[in-house]
Amino acid sequence: MDDTTTRETNAKFAQDNRHFRVACDLAGIKPTTRQASKYRRGLGKAYKLTA
Repeated sequence: MDDTTTRETNAKFAQDNRHFRVACDLAGIKPTTRQASKYRRGLGKAYKLTA
């Protein structure tokens, strides 16, 4: 990977991603960094509702 490429952190994803936040609301969980990590890997309650 090129050093100039930056990836979005899970904390920023949890804060800014509208689809993730809606999925968390539907699942009844808080949109935390940990939940964002699970969601991005295809795991967790929020992901299961959207899959």
